Amino acid sequence: MKKPFYILDGYSLIYKSYFAFIRNPMFNIDGDNTSAVFGFFRSLFSFLTEYKPEYFAVAMDSLVPTFRHEQYEEYKATRDKTPEDLHDQIPRIEKILEALSINTVRVNRYEADDIIATFADLCRAEKRECYILTGDKDLMQLVDDYVKVLKSEKGGYSVIDHDGVIEHYGVRPDQIIDYLSLTGDSADNIPGVKGIGPKTAVNLLSEYGTVEGIYDNIDKLKAGPAKKMTENRDNCMMSRELVVLDSNVPVEKNIEDFSTENISYRDARPLFERENTKSLVKWIDTNYPGVSSSEGYSENSLFSEAEDSSPEGSGPEANNSPDSKTGKGKLPVDHLPSDDKDPVDLSAAVPVSKADPAENNLNKKGEYETVLTYEDLDRWIELVKKEKIFAFDIETDNLDTIKANPVGFSISVKSGTGCYIPLIAGGEEILSAAIVKNKLKKIIEDKDLKLVGQNIKYDYKVLRMWGLNPSNIWFDTMIAAWLVNSRISSYSMDNLAEYYLGYKTVHFSDIVPKDKLFQDIDLDTASFYAAEDADITFRLYEILRPLVETGHSDLFYKTEMPLVYILSEMELEGVRVRKESLDALSRDLEKSIDEITEEVHKLCGKEFNISSTKQLQEVLFTDRKLKPVKKTKTGFSTDNTVLEILANEDPVPALVLKYRVLAKLKSTYSDALPKLIQGTTSRIHTTYRQTGTQTGRLSSTNPNLQNIPIKDEEGSLRTFLRIRVLLRLLQKGLMSTE
Repeated sequence: MKKPFYILDGYSLIYKSYFAFIRNPMFNIDGDNTSAVFGFFRSLFSFLTEYKPEYFAVAMDSLVPTFRHEQYEEYKATRDKTPEDLHDQIPRIEKILEALSINTVRVNRYEADDIIATFADLCRAEKRECYILTGDKDLMQLVDDYVKVLKSEKGGYSVIDHDGVIEHYGVRPDQIIDYLSLTGDSADNIPGVKGIGPKTAVNLLSEYGTVEGIYDNIDKLKAGPAKKMTENRDNCMMSRELVVLDSNVPVEKNIEDFSTENISYRDARPLFERENTKSLVKWIDTNYPGVSSSEGYSENSLFSEAEDSSPEGSGPEANNSPDSKTGKGKLPVDHLPSDDKDPVDLSAAVPVSKADPAENNLNKKGEYETVLTYEDLDRWIELVKKEKIFAFDIETDNLDTIKANPVGFSISVKSGTGCYIPLIAGGEEILSAAIVKNKLKKIIEDKDLKLVGQNIKYDYKVLRMWGLNPSNIWFDTMIAAWLVNSRISSYSMDNLAEYYLGYKTVHFSDIVPKDKLFQDIDLDTASFYAAEDADITFRLYEILRPLVETGHSDLFYKTEMPLVYILSEMELEGVRVRKESLDALSRDLEKSIDEITEEVHKLCGKEFNISSTKQLQEVLFTDRKLKPVKKTKTGFSTDNTVLEILANEDPVPALVLKYRVLAKLKSTYSDALPKLIQGTTSRIHTTYRQTGTQTGRLSSTNPNLQNIPIKDEEGSLRTFLRIRVLLRLLQKGLMSTE
């Protein structure tokens, strides 16, 4: 029987390795984050040790948009941008894989999943077993007698076969495509059938087998599912096309070419040293003492829980086998990791806090109350007064604090509990806003109490606009998390809950359709979502308070928290703008832009769109035959650093630079600022972010009135002119804080 082929979903492991160390990231000798590098290879070596595959490959995603983006331009559009320090590690991981002589496969326009599907087909044709290392449910569609999934779990791997797919998802592998067509996939922005969740999808497929079978029997469905299926038929069919994997990717067809015989630790060792992954280097030296001129180490430290900063012991004597001298060959059987130390638990993307949430029930669902009477509201107010510390959150009808009206409030005084006080739900008034306001005033304006919130500045401004004066704001979990670790990619409650609590919250987008407001959804759904917000805020407070008070107490309580009041009032006051003067400036800039455009066209002997990269490439490098400076995926670069170099040889690049500066000034300032004026106040209400930078300085957003960089990606000329124009505005009195 032919030896099995193993294939790893590379990006999946890279991402999970990065987030596994997000709370305590590692850094190499250049100060770059190396968490993903360390986690990826520690997990990879663990797998290679345990399974000793003879044929193995790593599948990587396309570097350019895939054919699915061409089918549906919103594909994966909702995904958060890859953190820069994670993105930077991917080429370093690939370089180490190349040094190890481990085969990687990437084909542009195809995803790693499609590459894996192609290899699965090749294995079937050869009657060879294929094992896919992944946790991605999309790939479950490939499972059959020959193809199985290896899913990482704490302590090792579990094999998911035909019955395993049914156990995990409730449907057969051949129904996974139909299942995803119905449920969609929020991670990839695949819509599915709106309102059809996993449970309903399983029931429908159990009854009718396929999506086609469901539509053939649409008249037999209950009214609700039938309506949803009918209204979302196009989305369902489009989703089906998107989730089907392409098994015809042009790849190397010979499995024998993916042998692990030539794995080279000697070539990879210097790269691990540069990445400062000392335990990986120590592991190589232990198992392959001949790789380095330095002595080996006596312990197998690859699977220790943390990187060790200094080697211990003198190490075993090197044997004389060719493999041990060259560092090539399979991992030795006598250096297996201990069973109780899993390198990276790939079943969870992020770790939780140092205090295990499971022991404190911090990752369990809470028990919440919907306050429907004023007597119950009084009871909660008395409870807040008794406990002295409470988490508070507001649900509104608008994200803009100047326009927002409260539609409900949530309170928690203990982890795992909370209440929701609805003003409006399901489109109907539940409690009187005037009465609730009068009662909440007793705890919002009581200086003897301590109010805890997540991004409390938002709630403060909403309450101020509503007529209350919060005077007991004490702890902001978002600011606390930023102060403790300024490298987290997002300080949203959803992200912090997963990061510190191992808890997945109900997301706003999961319960509120795009065309609806929070007050439109039913009371039960709204109540759980809102009360959960207050509960999770209280749980985060319990985790973050001791972390903040260990070394950051004065900074947090004496600087950051008082600043919340100051910035909130500044944002509410706003910055006055003279619209008529900015309109005149826009006309001046437009005239200058037209003059530059005319001059460029005259020099080039033809008209073209200066803002079009493709057309500008043709003019500069084909028509004017300028020497390219650097190349990108779409051709020769025309970024500002390149234009500054080319401006020494030709007048056109210099004019294009001026064009870009003026066009940016027009769009960013003179055109944009008047549109942001609210009401009849002639004021712009920007937001000052305390958690916007790692250095601690403030940043300003919507719009950016404060953060003017010294250097930026478009060069010093733009920066100089931007500052000059802003000074001109201030000198002319076009902008003021009065």
